Amino acid sequence: SCDSQERKLIESLFKDYDYQVRPVRNNGTPIDVEVDYWFISLLDIQEKSQSMSAFGWMQMVWRDEFIVWNMTQYNLTYVVVNAKDIWYPDLIIRNSADSVYGDIFDNNKYRVPIYSDGSVYFYTAGQTKTFCLLNTFYFPFDNQTCFFQVDSWTYTNTQVTLNTTDGIKMNLYNNNGQWIYEGNSFKVCHESFNGDVYDNIKFFFFIKRKPLYYLTNLIIPCCLMSVIVLFVFLLPASADEKVSLSITVLLSFSVFQLLVAGNMPETSEYVPLITMYITFVMILSSMSLFCTIIVLMIHHHDTQTPPPKWLQ
Repeated sequence: SCDSQERKLIESLFKDYDYQVRPVRNNGTPIDVEVDYWFISLLDIQEKSQSMSAFGWMQMVWRDEFIVWNMTQYNLTYVVVNAKDIWYPDLIIRNSADSVYGDIFDNNKYRVPIYSDGSVYFYTAGQTKTFCLLNTFYFPFDNQTCFFQVDSWTYTNTQVTLNTTDGIKMNLYNNNGQWIYEGNSFKVCHESFNGDVYDNIKFFFFIKRKPLYYLTNLIIPCCLMSVIVLFVFLLPASADEKVSLSITVLLSFSVFQLLVAGNMPETSEYVPLITMYITFVMILSSMSLFCTIIVLMIHHHDTQTPPPKWLQ
């Protein structure tokens, strides 16, 4: 029966198999691992912690020379086994903001198909959280470039080489409400450490912020308050509301400043233009308040009292 053939095949393949040994006949031959990534969803960009959370699938393909069989003998094209029972490349996410292995490389919960020629297709899925240095100078009209880097943790490139054919695949991508996906790229690198060379792959994501939310809740109200500052000087000198209006406008800009600061990373690398604008308008509002107080003091000054000597 098919079940007995599959059982016989698996027993034969794993009789003397050791998952700790690289599956190559010639010890000097590196195992070529092809890594591709399906970008499913951009979950969040955390400006404060400068990190990106995403969900995706990762495909790793390599050839295991110890798990091969005659397809016609067993009448089986492939078998499915537990990932923990075979050798697999110990890949990590180097710039992870969480665990370098994470769920996406947890082989204990995956099963993998192995074909008769020894080709292993290891599909994993999970959430990744990686560091992403944000340039918020043009916030909220900013473009960002985030990436995650897949490294070979212990094997040098004389033992394991990494490459990718398609890099990032977007055919399953779900649109995000805050960010627009604009493109991707990848780069295969070789880095030296302690005299050995290790392979890694960087997957880059290019995204653009959707500014409508901040336009309606921050930019437009801020511009309107900037115009209101000018109307303080149109009020008659006898109007005590001049001070109240000036203080209200100044406090409003303080709220806007706190709103922007609450969303921005605590760094001095990039100060958003909107922050500099609000700070500048707050200075003007403070000067306007000072001038208003002087005008009211002069207006309500007792005409019988002579002015101070420095004004005479």
